[in-house]
Amino acid sequence: MKKTIKSLLSIMLVICMVLQYVPGAAFALGTRFDTDVIEAAPDADLPGNDDLFAMYVEQTLYGIEWATFGTAARENLNAAEQGIYDAMKAEIEKVAAGGGSTE
Repeated sequence: MKKTIKSLLSIMLVICMVLQYVPGAAFALGTRFDTDVIEAAPDADLPGNDDLFAMYVEQTLYGIEWATFGTAARENLNAAEQGIYDAMKAEIEKVAAGGGSTE
């Protein structure tokens, strides 16, 4: 009797261990994962990695503020989009300052 109980418990444990590797999305019926594709303008003159690092060093060591992208795009948004933009910008600034979380 003890041996069968131990066998059943060990089989149940093995099943639980195997099921933990199955992603939860596999059991969710009717879910759909849509992603929006955001493409950068091909003619955008964005700073490269070396330029960004140089700006970071100058800001950290000398306190020089650099605006890498600016806020010119905000003016092209409607009122609702500007509200979303401002909220996201505030959260990004908190995370960048080390006081926020991306979760």
